[in-house]
Amino acid sequence: MNISINLGGQPQQQQQPQYGGGLPPNQYAQQQQQGFGPQYQQPQPTYQPPPPQPVYQQPQPVYQQPQPVYQQPPPQPVYQQPQPVYQQPPPQPVYQQPQMIQPQQPIIQPPSLNTSAQPLNNQNVNMNKLSGFQKLSMIQNIYVKQKIESSVCCVAAENTYYVYKANDKGQKKGDKIFKCVEKSNCISRCCMNGDSRPLDIIVTHEAEGFDTNEDEEFLKLSREFKCTCLCMQRPTLKVTYTENKEEKELGSIRSPWTACDYILEVLDKHENVKYVITASCCQLGFHCKLPFESCQNIRFEIKDPKGEKNLSFLHKKSAGCMAAAKSDEDNFHLEFPEDCTPQDRALLMAAVLFLDFRFFEENRQAKNE
Repeated sequence: MNISINLGGQPQQQQQPQYGGGLPPNQYAQQQQQGFGPQYQQPQPTYQPPPPQPVYQQPQPVYQQPQPVYQQPPPQPVYQQPQPVYQQPPPQPVYQQPQMIQPQQPIIQPPSLNTSAQPLNNQNVNMNKLSGFQKLSMIQNIYVKQKIESSVCCVAAENTYYVYKANDKGQKKGDKIFKCVEKSNCISRCCMNGDSRPLDIIVTHEAEGFDTNEDEEFLKLSREFKCTCLCMQRPTLKVTYTENKEEKELGSIRSPWTACDYILEVLDKHENVKYVITASCCQLGFHCKLPFESCQNIRFEIKDPKGEKNLSFLHKKSAGCMAAAKSDEDNFHLEFPEDCTPQDRALLMAAVLFLDFRFFEENRQAKNE
């Protein structure tokens, strides 16, 4: 029995030989040669093609050409030319001359129209940019000096006054702080006496140097014409605060009728008497105008509203024998009362100017004539 092996791995069915007897092939072949048995034709083997061999395909490597990845070239170093660094030379030692340490100046708050301010005794404060009330609140004494301009065509010129700080002895100290200028027409100055003619007096700041409030208006004093006869139509001076373009009435100065003494009343804006200024008519300066000191000095007392208690004084001072002989200019020393508000100080300063027009202007005109 022949067994064919299928290379494909599956066994095939055995084929029986077509000869009989069940002899092996070699014996059967011998019998054939010897003439025994049936004639046997050996089958020709049928060619069977070998089963297909598995085709081994070796995996071919797939070559993938690597794609170049574009990488931005690294930044090239930028050549910067080194800049020269300027170094400031070290500071040179500055020789400073030793100076004396000045005392710190006090901070001054501007007083309002409804509050009082105590006067300060510090005379070194720069007053060039202070308000009018601030200046008055810082000083206890003022010196008022008259300056008479030359007459033009036999007509008296307008009067001018300068206000200074003063010491306790009535001597002016420091620069001017106010300038007071009369504003009136030439007809009234020529035909009317100084105690009755209408006029305005403009009080402005007076200062020296740069960055000051010079020529800035502070007060306006106004007097209307009145035909005075005994107790009727008494002269009155109205005082108005005009600083910073304001117009607020402060009060007035009134000259009441008296038989002998010289009296002025200082009133507030409500017509209440604040102070009474009096002088005895027995003083020589009211009657004799010789250039002697006794004939030039006149003392006025500043009293309380009832006229009983002396609070301060106003002194008409002599300019000296030679000066009084050449000119009729008047000088006044005013000491403010204690606890006097800046508004009351402004009224008292206005009273000095009104007093000069009221009691001494008529004599001056007679002397000029």
